[in-house]
Amino acid sequence: MLKKEPEQYSVGTVLRATEGSLAPISCVEAEDELCCRFDECLTFEFWRGLDKIISDYVDSFTLADLLDSFRTKKKSSNS
Repeated sequence: MLKKEPEQYSVGTVLRATEGSLAPISCVEAEDELCCRFDECLTFEFWRGLDKIISDYVDSFTLADLLDSFRTKKKSSNS
């Protein structure tokens, strides 16, 4: 049971609550605790960028968006 309206929940919020971190690698989860090889890491910026893209994407949809999409698909399949 939801406490708020579906429009008030981002998909990202739900995923993080049910799945935990969405970070592609653990290094980008907590930048305040960088690994010992951070200074030599050639891929950190790539992973941080991917993490941002993932977060921005899942946070750009709400549960209401998913429901609307489902209803639209269901309606078109019944036509």
